[in-house]
Amino acid sequence: MRTKNILLIGAAFTVGFLLTKLPKRQQADITHLIEKAVYKGFAEIKNSKLAVQNSQSTNIKIFAQRMIDDHIAMNQKITEITRSKNIYIPTIDNYIENGEPYLMSSHNDEFFDEEYVDYQLTAHKDMVKLFKKIRDFGDPEIEAFFTHALEQLSHHLRMAQDLADTFHTNNIPTSPLQNSDFVEEPNYKA
Repeated sequence: MRTKNILLIGAAFTVGFLLTKLPKRQQADITHLIEKAVYKGFAEIKNSKLAVQNSQSTNIKIFAQRMIDDHIAMNQKITEITRSKNIYIPTIDNYIENGEPYLMSSHNDEFFDEEYVDYQLTAHKDMVKLFKKIRDFGDPEIEAFFTHALEQLSHHLRMAQDLADTFHTNNIPTSPLQNSDFVEEPNYKA
């Protein structure tokens, strides 16, 4: 058991050492991508908190709470991984100053639920693309986490599409999802 622990510690040290020896340009690229992922996570949490407070739909409130819980957990894990690799990531203060705007101008109108669902579709499509770039960076620990996170984001995207199908029943089309928007996830059930 002790030998196994020593080997694991040695492997972790080696990976961390190799990542710190990356060319500065590559280090800057992965830092920028991870920073964007964290910012998008902060936006997801903030917008979903608005939905929990302002939605008229129980299904949206349940979905929004799931988004809050999942994206808090994702951001915490990203923070752990990046700290172990000496990669700077933003704090909530940085996000407030530099992050994308929060959802919707009016939080209590009759279109809030539709706007939130539309936002979820767009945000999760963007996050899937971003997380694929980060996953493919080449670091084994980053790849493992972002592979798992992509499965979760694909599930979120499917759930958002199911919500969109319910809220767009009055002939307002939603943009169809493409196979490239997802990671393979067989037997999806909402």
